[in-house]
Order: sequence, then structure tokens, then C-alpha cells
Amino acid sequence: IPDAPFLFDPMGFPALGPLYISAALKRAGYQPQVYDMTGTMKPHLIVPDIQNCNIIAITATSPQFPYAVEMMRWLRPHNPDAFFVIGGAHAIVSPQTCKAAGFDITVAGEGEEAILDIVENFPPSRESIFYPKPIEPLDSIAHPDREAIDVSRYHFYVTGEKTLHLMGQRGCPYGCAFCCGREVKSYRYVRFFSDDYIIEEIESLMDRYSIRSFMFFDDEFNINKKRTLRLCERLKEIDIIFRCQVRSNLFDAEVAQAMAEAGCKEVGCGVETGSM
Repeated sequence: IPDAPFLFDPMGFPALGPLYISAALKRAGYQPQVYDMTGTMKPHLIVPDIQNCNIIAITATSPQFPYAVEMMRWLRPHNPDAFFVIGGAHAIVSPQTCKAAGFDITVAGEGEEAILDIVENFPPSRESIFYPKPIEPLDSIAHPDREAIDVSRYHFYVTGEKTLHLMGQRGCPYGCAFCCGREVKSYRYVRFFSDDYIIEEIESLMDRYSIRSFMFFDDEFNINKKRTLRLCERLKEIDIIFRCQVRSNLFDAEVAQAMAEAGCKEVGCGVETGSM
């Protein structure tokens, strides 16, 4: 995970993508190691560990991409035979720039199944671009492997309580001008984790980290009213507080009341007007 010094506070939340990948690999019997460079871009510290690796995978948003390239180019001389893989938001929206930068494999889509394809059919062809299909059902994905990193380094608070984040859905059907997802056809396909999956993840985090505050990282927590009301009923049973993002034209009094009763303390709302 490369650093993200362009963020106002890069230590708010860890990147979930690599933690989903780690969980998928461990479930399949592999032993991945996650190196989190957030807040400290020191790739030389991991050189002894990566010298015998077959695959070195790096994630990146577009602002992170230069740091991902820097990391790849710094590490490659220490393990020239390794396959360098890039995934994450930038690989999805601009896979050709990843290939041009020198990455051996680009995963332009969800990575949990793609990484298994790569490791189980090793070695793959260099300069490959994978275009994986959206995963269904989402419940087939293992919960993120947060134990792979030091979660205690991160600090985000909702009404003064330390907060961890999670996903309840993937995808967004809208085309807001400020969002890179509008350019990716597969991203416009919305899928949901089940209520049971979400509650199980929350309760696991409550037990493991002794917290009760959460941030839903979904693009729109209220994208489906029936599902939102149903999930809120389940959240009421476990006594948490949370923050989320909402879609303004789908946010009505009934949804607001249900969310408040379920423990919602803060909402964020994008300014969609003019980009519909």
C-alpha cells in the first residue's frame, strides 16, 4: 500500500482493497504479507522480505499512482524476476498507463478472483491486463483481513468515537462528473452484501477492536430504499453509531428517521446538480 501524502489526513482509514485481496489469498491457503506504507514511504524497509517473492502487488488511486510507480521501480532491482501487479482505482480507469509505466500485470476490476487466477496459473504472461467480471454474489468474498496491518495507526472519529470503515455494496449507477467510476461500465452495476454479511462483519469488529462506531464507505448508503430500511432495522439491534454517504434525491423523511434510529450520526452528500 503506497503512501497518500496528498490527502489532508492519510491516516483516516486504511485501504480496504488490499485487505480483501489478503483475505481471499488466505482463504485459498496462501500466506500473503501486506506492507502498509501509508504515512511512511520507506520501501527499503521491506527489501529483505520481497527478495524471494514471486508476485508483488501494489494498489493505487490515481493520485497515488506516481507513488506506486516509484515503489515498483525502487523494488524491481531487488527482485527482477518478480511479477509486479497493480490494482485499485487507477488500474481500473486507466489500465494502459499502468502497462506503460512498467507493471507486468494490471487488474482492471475487482481483484479477489483475479489474484487467485494469477497465482494459481503462475507464471502469467507479462504485460497482461485482466478485466475481471464483477463478483456475484458479494457474500462469497471473505471479510477484509484487517489483522494484516496495524489498524491502530489509523484514526477517524464519529462524534468523538474511534471509527472503522466497511463496505455494504459495490458499484454506483450514476454518472457524476467528479467521479471516475462513471467511465467504467462494470462499476455502474450495483451489488449488495447481504444484511447478515454486514452484521457479521460489524459484530466481528466490535469484538476484536472494542469499538461501536463505523463508517459505511458505499457511494450511496440509501441507493435502494427498501434495502436501506431493512438494514437499518438490523442495525438497531446491535447498538452502534455510524456515518455514511447519501444520494440527495433519494433521501426522504422516512429514510432519515430510520437511519437516525439505527444510530446514524453524520451523513455526507455529493453535489450532483449539473452532472446527471
